[in-house]
Amino acid sequence: MAPAQLLSSFLFTSLLLLLFISPSICYRPVNDKKVNLSLYYEALCPGYQYFITDGNGLIKLFKEDGLIDIVNLRFVPWGNAELKQNDTIVCQHGEEECYYNTIYACIIHALPDTFEHSMMIYCMEYMLKANNSGYRGSEVWRECAKALLYPQEPIQKCFESGLGKQLELAYGKETDNLYPPLEFHTMGGCQWSTSGKLYGLHLLYLQGLQGEKPTKSMP
Repeated sequence: MAPAQLLSSFLFTSLLLLLFISPSICYRPVNDKKVNLSLYYEALCPGYQYFITDGNGLIKLFKEDGLIDIVNLRFVPWGNAELKQNDTIVCQHGEEECYYNTIYACIIHALPDTFEHSMMIYCMEYMLKANNSGYRGSEVWRECAKALLYPQEPIQKCFESGLGKQLELAYGKETDNLYPPLEFHTMGGCQWSTSGKLYGLHLLYLQGLQGEKPTKSMP
């Protein structure tokens, strides 16, 4: 599939997501408590790419009415990277993955709105998992930013200034200090592998809410 067709398909999916998100109907957790949900991932792992972009994966948070409103969603782009001497980062899938992980750190920093950086991550993983997409390196995130009408300069400045690496080092420290340690894929302390089912996400998302299950209500 040509790059232009890939982006067109992504934009179509994004528009559908926006249509699914209703500003007038939302889920409200009891006592305004939210589920803390963190995804510890790495840019070029096929399992993470599938989970982030598949229609029944992480994107369900945005597809179902107001579900994202009861979740504090965080992305932690480090995965199985390792820290060597002189703060050298070695990534499981090579230097290219280290670059994308750092760009993700800068995207999260430059676009603090959860929906905005989630759509950038979704777009990039969508492009990266497509065979022969024609986009590599900075082209990937720049094309996604263009498609979503997001500013590129803050992301580039973050990367070039070295801030992105500092953010990555902080993500690495957080990941390395997880208990239990990261094994395969970890979300909110729950672990699963690509060989198992990735679904049943409603139970995972709502796990941890206190009191009654949230019900739809008008503001």
